[in-house]
Amino acid sequence: MNVLVIDGDKTHDWSAIFKDATVTLRARPKKMFRKKPSGGVDEKSPKEKGEDKDASSKSAEEEEKSSSPSTVKCSISVTQVGWNCIHATSYANDYNGVGHVQMTVKDVRGRVQNLRPDFVLIRNECRGSGKSHDYRDILYAMIHAGIPSVNSLESVALHLERPIIHGALVKLERKLGPHAFPIVQQTCYATYKDMVIAPSFPCVVKVGHAHAGQGKILVHDSKQFEDIKSVVAIADTYCSAENFVVGAHDLRIQKIGSHVRVFKRQTVSGNWKTNTGTSVCETMEVTDTYRRWAEEASTIFGGLDICTVDAIHCARTGKEYIIEVNGTSSGLHPDYWKEDSERIRDVALRRIESDVFAYV
Repeated sequence: MNVLVIDGDKTHDWSAIFKDATVTLRARPKKMFRKKPSGGVDEKSPKEKGEDKDASSKSAEEEEKSSSPSTVKCSISVTQVGWNCIHATSYANDYNGVGHVQMTVKDVRGRVQNLRPDFVLIRNECRGSGKSHDYRDILYAMIHAGIPSVNSLESVALHLERPIIHGALVKLERKLGPHAFPIVQQTCYATYKDMVIAPSFPCVVKVGHAHAGQGKILVHDSKQFEDIKSVVAIADTYCSAENFVVGAHDLRIQKIGSHVRVFKRQTVSGNWKTNTGTSVCETMEVTDTYRRWAEEASTIFGGLDICTVDAIHCARTGKEYIIEVNGTSSGLHPDYWKEDSERIRDVALRRIESDVFAYV
């Protein structure tokens, strides 16, 4: 069982996390191709031929079914790589009727190898702020082959664009109500030409898809808003504008499987972006509200095994607002990295047992 872990951080040893792990897979018999006779004349009628074919097919299937085990126990082999070290091709269905990706990878230890992954665990974003960090083509090749993963490859693709994430949160807010699931109000402009009606000020303008505090500008008035339009024009992309909340601190509600952990992050550098610069991070009590936010957020895009909800605590009103939801590449606190990585491993093993078959 080949598990590909996409994590370019050399300090993270996923082989050690998965060491001695095994899975019990449901077994499926391989499809049997039978050669046609090379010569001779078949005197049977088409009806008789059909009856013989059905009978032989049934007997072959019954024989295969009776001789094949129902489950197979497999060990786990882990290959850890970064996105920039993968070359991938998705081929048509093989003799098992399963599409697959053939990869050439250079792992974090510098070894080059050919690999056909059975399962993928994604821990890094495949797209950064610049054009040099854009590996969506590799993601699309894996989606093409239908490889099982944590989180699902489709959810990873949907998480690449801010408007798609916010649209999913809007649906949850409409379903649960703004009191139960309060999100920051946001306006989306498709292009710089559409930036005609400005939101209330001050506001935060977020240019394009960038994350981790990049592409975010605090705008105080209409003059600054006009200046930002030229920046969006150069970027040639969409942008969003949301109400600026003066944050006493921000919250990160982390959900791995059924386990929920809450972190409070408070800036000590004076940066208005409470999740950047120097900050103090500490754990908080997991309240019913925080747990519900995480559980509801984990339902978007067909379900997220790993997700984090980022929220902000308003210094003026004491109210809290959800800003965004992150997926499978959500970072882990260094103090809890090993413990939470083992939880991620357990989630991946459960997914492997439910989504991967052994062909015997």
